[in-house]
Amino acid sequence: MFIRLGTALDRVPNVNGRPNMKNAVVALVCVLALGCATALAQAPGGASETGGGVGAARLGTIELEGGYVTEATASMLREELRFQAAVQTFLWSFPFANVMSLREGHREVGITSTSIPIFEDYLTPKTVVPTGNQSTVYAYNVLTLATEPMVLEVVPDVVGFIGDAWQRPQSDLGRPGPDGGKGGSYLLVPPGYEGELPEEGYYVVPCATFNVFWLARAFVKDGDNKAAAETLKGMKLYPLSDPDAPQRYLNASEHPAYCIPPRGFAYWELLAKGLNEETVQPHDRAMMGMASMIGIEKGKPFEPDEAMRALLVEAEEVAFAMNTTLSFESELPRAIVYPDRQWEFCFLTDSPSFDGEHRLELYERAAFSHQAMTGAFSMVLSIRGKGSKYMFTCRDATGAHLNGSHSYTLNVPTDVPAQDFWSVCVYDTKTRSILDAGRPKSAINSYADLPVNADGSVDIHFGPTPPPSGETGWIKTKPGEGFFMYFRFYGPLEPFFDKSWKLSDVVKVD
Repeated sequence: MFIRLGTALDRVPNVNGRPNMKNAVVALVCVLALGCATALAQAPGGASETGGGVGAARLGTIELEGGYVTEATASMLREELRFQAAVQTFLWSFPFANVMSLREGHREVGITSTSIPIFEDYLTPKTVVPTGNQSTVYAYNVLTLATEPMVLEVVPDVVGFIGDAWQRPQSDLGRPGPDGGKGGSYLLVPPGYEGELPEEGYYVVPCATFNVFWLARAFVKDGDNKAAAETLKGMKLYPLSDPDAPQRYLNASEHPAYCIPPRGFAYWELLAKGLNEETVQPHDRAMMGMASMIGIEKGKPFEPDEAMRALLVEAEEVAFAMNTTLSFESELPRAIVYPDRQWEFCFLTDSPSFDGEHRLELYERAAFSHQAMTGAFSMVLSIRGKGSKYMFTCRDATGAHLNGSHSYTLNVPTDVPAQDFWSVCVYDTKTRSILDAGRPKSAINSYADLPVNADGSVDIHFGPTPPPSGETGWIKTKPGEGFFMYFRFYGPLEPFFDKSWKLSDVVKVD
């Protein structure tokens, strides 16, 4: 039986200049379901018969004999089960792989677990890390806890967070954290620790995992990034029992690291290694069961044979493309910021841990972690005047993907609802890292001396060559390469939340 799909899909309306893929998928599923039901009903001796026969399926022919599948069918289905398990394990594990990749990338360039790496000269494209920001000075690392709590001393007037190995927030730091921007000592307690803890003097943070992702950023005032770096040099990280332990600081701008998950079979090696050394939290037990189908199991070596290795390489390629689809071609609810524009929310959740009312928001989390890394309550919760909010776009006003061969303009209306400042940064779609177009910076923020239009707005330009107005307010792109951009609000105010202030679409220009 043959079914013409085009007639059903042709009638699906568009949204924001793009096909409404959610409606298209519903139509497709309905057509296929009707077709499959009809085919099975008409097939003589088909799979709908209890005794045996042959039935059609999307995988091929499913053969039944006496209520049993044949050996050929069983072999096919076992292979498909392993493949499906691998794809879903990838989508579930990607935020964890992000953190493990950051850890491994730092260790390869000499940034140890207890080091405090400070990007004194900002992040550059040479540091490959998901959607870093070039408007603030960062200090961040992955700390591997052992048997003793660690103390992280935070200086005043910074913004940051502590996240577990799955990017689930454990505590905010600085202005949005319990110290309220005054600074303080955070006591990071490893899982299963049963020793005595100090009764006062610390903000106690029980950590869900042994690997902990922490980050602090200092704001740059009057263009003085060196002063911001000196502020972060007041931080310390040491065991609870040894407050006088020597502290190592280093300029991470001089230690560029590759910190995104590897492709191919190396992904599964990284995942197996990390899962084997970490805790298993209750909400992950079902997925750990799925991972066991591909030979990844806590307490056991990961030793796939050649056939499994080939399957995993193929599954990684398919799953990566699915994750790219979830991230940049989203049909997930809550993606669109304004119904008439192309901007999308980075976080498709009300929960910083992606814990929905009745489910783990698995695919919303996968979509986000394909682009970014975080672990902050203040990035998700609606906190006026503190923390930060992000939105992104990979499309121009017509819905076409952004491409570095073309020139674009973003008009930023006056009175941006950001108490501290706003910024826009451009990223490579392949690495989701800062775009490397031959210039040290691919970002502009409101501290810059930008030309102001008559209405108080400012224009930011993107393209392979500067606009006629010159290089001020211009971000260079790479011809032929896709890119996307983040717009960040630091200290977001009410007009951001009630959407009375709206950011313009990116407009392609000749």
